[in-house]
Amino acid sequence: MQSTKQKAIKHLKIAIENDKRHLPSVIALCEILSQDGKYDEAETILRETIGNNCESSELYFSISKIYLKMGKFIESLRSIDKAITLDPNKSKLYKLGSEIHHANQQAHLSIPYLEKLIEIDGLDGEAHFKLSTLLTDYNDIQRRKLLLEISTDLMPKNVLPIMELALFLIDIANEPTCEKVDKEKYIKETEKLFLQITKINPKLGKPWYYLGVLNFNKNKIKEAEEFLCKSLEFDDSKGMSAYKLGTICLQKKIFPAAEKYFEISLEHKTKKSNSLFEIALIQLSKKMHKNAIQILEKAIKEVTKEEVHYYTKSEEYLKLSNFDFARKYLKKGINSKRLHSKILVKLYQAKKYLDLNQNEESELKKAIELDSANYEPYFELGMVYLKEKKLEEAKSNFSLACNNNWSHAESHFNLGQILSKSKDGESAIMHFQIVLDLNKSHKMAAKLLKKCLATN
Repeated sequence: MQSTKQKAIKHLKIAIENDKRHLPSVIALCEILSQDGKYDEAETILRETIGNNCESSELYFSISKIYLKMGKFIESLRSIDKAITLDPNKSKLYKLGSEIHHANQQAHLSIPYLEKLIEIDGLDGEAHFKLSTLLTDYNDIQRRKLLLEISTDLMPKNVLPIMELALFLIDIANEPTCEKVDKEKYIKETEKLFLQITKINPKLGKPWYYLGVLNFNKNKIKEAEEFLCKSLEFDDSKGMSAYKLGTICLQKKIFPAAEKYFEISLEHKTKKSNSLFEIALIQLSKKMHKNAIQILEKAIKEVTKEEVHYYTKSEEYLKLSNFDFARKYLKKGINSKRLHSKILVKLYQAKKYLDLNQNEESELKKAIELDSANYEPYFELGMVYLKEKKLEEAKSNFSLACNNNWSHAESHFNLGQILSKSKDGESAIMHFQIVLDLNKSHKMAAKLLKKCLATN
């Protein structure tokens, strides 16, 4: 016994045999075939119909959809552009054109389609939202904000544009170049938006998380912890909220709780290398150097994978001319390299504490190569050269450590010692005075300063 679908296909084929140019039958048949995954058969029928001097925007629209499902993006785009040429005032044609570019990971090329779609149908909230996410130029800030506001008005129950608007306002408020922006006003608007989302869907964790972060930034620690603990209940934010709670516990010097939260963050694959690094630092503070070394070695493996991933993604988006995402991933890659540098230094220090064999100069130079702005490897390398009595190399590295972190007293102290021995008394005096400005109880600096003043 034939199903309803089989009967429909049979009757539609009969209709087409009687009139090969009966477009409603052709389109309906190809729609059914497409739903069943019979793309080749549908494509053949549509091509034959078009070949019968029967050009129609609907036919090109239908075959464009078939090509999109087949992953033939060039053919799909060519067909939808032909449909637009034949009928330039149909909103669904521009919507499909946008979908093709998104599917082909070239979303930025869909901007003209979305702009025309909005021109035709100003009440299409989804089009406003999609266009807003593609405007990444600094000069488009106000336009993007307006598009997001319109999309939230047109889709008041859709949390995606509300969330995007809230995050966008945070970005503007935190952007140093946006000097004319009323940042406090934007933060207040952001809080309202996140609270609005919690009312629409209280089981989304991210709005609770961001409310926690906003309160933390205002130094409302109690309120921040309440929001973050709420976000900890939900899978979409458990890892990120645990990491933030861990950092708060570190500030409060509640190390067991901090370690617990970083473990949760690690379990949920959030900030894996950061979480491992923080756990290792806690182990080091407890003088558990062997444990710390094992954790730091895991952190190096994770951060190395993260670096490769971020730089690869940046290259991929660069090739697609999606410069916004290329920049974002490049920034993440640079941050991973900086973390990698810190991990290497702590691993070096832990091994040094246990007097384990290591190529000190090589490891520290690797840390410097990863992040030339990190003062610690310069300081440690200076100490290595000082031990080896390579005073010029030591002086150079202590100077770089001072330049990268002017408040690191020991770099100034060691530099002052070397300068005093090289008979550069005035420079030595300056560095010893800086040490005492930073740490008034530094007895050795006070003693050497007194000696330098007496001889200069």
